[in-house]
Amino acid sequence: MKVYFLVFVLALLGQFYPVKTDKQYWWRTVVSFIPLFLFMALRKDFGVDDEAYHSFFNGVHQASNIFSVNEHMESGYAILNKIMPTYQSLIILSSFLTTWAYSYLIYKYVPKRFSWLAVVLLFAMPSMTIIFMISGIRNGMAASLFILSTYYIEKRKLIPFAILTGIAMSIHTSALFVFVLCYLLGTQKPIKGKQMIIWIVVMVILAFASLAVLTQSALPVIELFMNKYVGQVEGMAEIADERGFMASLVGIVFGVGILLYLYTMEQHASKSQALTIEFGSIKYKYAMLFAASFTVGILGGRMGQYLIYFFIVSVTCMVKYWNNRAFSIGFLLLVLYYFRMVYLSWVTDPYHFIYYKTYTSVLGSF
Repeated sequence: MKVYFLVFVLALLGQFYPVKTDKQYWWRTVVSFIPLFLFMALRKDFGVDDEAYHSFFNGVHQASNIFSVNEHMESGYAILNKIMPTYQSLIILSSFLTTWAYSYLIYKYVPKRFSWLAVVLLFAMPSMTIIFMISGIRNGMAASLFILSTYYIEKRKLIPFAILTGIAMSIHTSALFVFVLCYLLGTQKPIKGKQMIIWIVVMVILAFASLAVLTQSALPVIELFMNKYVGQVEGMAEIADERGFMASLVGIVFGVGILLYLYTMEQHASKSQALTIEFGSIKYKYAMLFAASFTVGILGGRMGQYLIYFFIVSVTCMVKYWNNRAFSIGFLLLVLYYFRMVYLSWVTDPYHFIYYKTYTSVLGSF
């Protein structure tokens, strides 16, 4: 992890290079993520699922029928493996897509002076952000495409959005639900008034409902559209209630914090055109969805891995725009504390962390 922290420091230092124009801001963001791109693109035998993905790649290039190599791998991902000449080239492609998506995310949704905070939060949650993108190539590509698709969501351009959705779904089936839901919610109308109450009521109901029942009720839909996940979801139902309530409590706290911020912003949005635009940003809706994902237990885990990036940029903007400094700093500290607890849980996991303790690359091990 020493290399990971070095990459973090380089990306963070890049955010302090002075820029004035949006064009300069874009290139500062892109250049600052070059070390991250190299970190991801040059990896070799690094990550818990790397062996499985490498084996699948070899199988695709040896099989006469690429779709029979592994029934759990989507057809689009199988075709992509067939197209790429080497496994390393596939890693380079996925790394480029991820860092390009990160660059767009920060450039589009984070004010210039606060990009450093977004980078801190991004690197502080590796098991759900950067390391997650490395571990699951399919997940990483689909999540990256989702970040980039927000351009078409905001513009309400259905056809190019549908094309991206189809591509993402052909790489990882879970993308369909997230993409469609976020398109439906991704209007420029802000969350306010009665909508705020509805958000909280629904989250509380989900939190106190039996998560096992919720999981079982989702099985018919999963059997219809994503049959290969039925076994996993049935297993989720058995353990969903064990840790579900505490996770729901975290989600409710985050949700209340975001809605409190939006409520105070609503009072001042009319005074400034910039605040009016900020108030209507889709990132806050997606941040609320991220918070809501906690209340549906393990079923919301996949959705949270797509939406955490919008939670990160929303928290960054809350620090800038929230006129109550005590609330904004307090909420930030709460988020950092939660991120720290998740990080400590990850690094003390004897099964998963062993795959990341030493960075292995084409240049050697570090």
